[in-house]
Amino acid sequence: MVRNKTISLNFSLFKKVAGLALCLFCLFCFPFKTGVAEELRQDFLKISKEEGLQKGQVFLLQKINDGEIEAVHILAAILIKKKNIRGNLNLAVEVLEKGTELGDAKSSYLLGNYFSDGNYAKPDIEKARYYYELADEIGHPKAKTALNSLPSVIVPKLDNQSPPVQKKPKQVKPDPQTNQKKPLNKYENSFPPGFNPKQVTWKSDNFDINRVKTVGSGFSISTNGLVATNEHVIDNCKKIFVIYQGKPKTARLIAADKKADFAALDIKVSTPAFFYFKGSNPELGEELISGGFPSPDNFGFGIKITTGIVSEEVYGNASLFQHTTPTQPGNSGGPLLNNSATLVGISTAVSSVKWGEISAQNVNYAVANVTAKNLLSKWGLPYKTLDNTLRFDSKMLSKHLKKAAVQVLCY
Repeated sequence: MVRNKTISLNFSLFKKVAGLALCLFCLFCFPFKTGVAEELRQDFLKISKEEGLQKGQVFLLQKINDGEIEAVHILAAILIKKKNIRGNLNLAVEVLEKGTELGDAKSSYLLGNYFSDGNYAKPDIEKARYYYELADEIGHPKAKTALNSLPSVIVPKLDNQSPPVQKKPKQVKPDPQTNQKKPLNKYENSFPPGFNPKQVTWKSDNFDINRVKTVGSGFSISTNGLVATNEHVIDNCKKIFVIYQGKPKTARLIAADKKADFAALDIKVSTPAFFYFKGSNPELGEELISGGFPSPDNFGFGIKITTGIVSEEVYGNASLFQHTTPTQPGNSGGPLLNNSATLVGISTAVSSVKWGEISAQNVNYAVANVTAKNLLSKWGLPYKTLDNTLRFDSKMLSKHLKKAAVQVLCY
């Protein structure tokens, strides 16, 4: 069973709230329809009355981390009702984001409301659109109407056949004091190329976590289930699983090259979010962001994001290059993106060189994008290339990595 990230909330905030009476009022004002919800509500009320509100919160958080959607609704309702208490709205958003990760349409819809109506926070139309689209994809009946009511914003095309349309740069007037042009906002587009806010709805395959022998990372390179990783991640595997957006699926090995340490897998389902390859070679000093799943026993099963730069000049068809992005066991096969959201390389190894007692510091290796593209072309497998001039911040790149990076497990 795949563990979702555990929500850790600050209990001291609850010591500052108005008290149990207000909490009970919020619960009775919030409608619950299912038997599971009513049972959770009664248990929460009993624990809060007998042991205190903090214990009630611990109970709900445990239920949320166990995947109980109704516990998300109950705790979020309490936090939002207490909007005058500083900090509670941030906790409510965190709880609803957990519900969204669990595939709950209501949580996505409520987050859309939160970021659009201005009642609780400054409106953020891009985030509202993102969560409404998730809610609509999962099947919330009001999401489409909410989407249509949002103010229009320029969003790049998200079809699967062509890269997003880049907006023409704005005309920049010289600063009258310096007579120099002011810099443009580098985050010109809403979404990176290959990004798709839709959550997959296909059925997961079952696997036994106790039988897993190898853990690594990978990433989607198409919308039809094509996944790339390192060859050493799947070497000698009897059965391979890929976890895409939290859903495990059996994978078939299509092709692998041991010398280049690159492999391609197929999970035979839709993978709406994927990565474009950078058209040109990695460049010295190029900024990188990595998404992978290192050592889940030590660091948890969620994706981990790190940053670095290309630290070695890359010439011609060089197979590997050096970079400074922190890499741990389990990161192997994970994507390295630049700040244009295109794939520069694939994490593969850490230097083991030592000079006496001194080990090499921050020297990591990656399969170059050109190597991966050459092999995919040789194998007759599709991929997309883009030299994008747009720039995205680390938060948006992290969202893209969370959508399209995968965990690779095998027996």
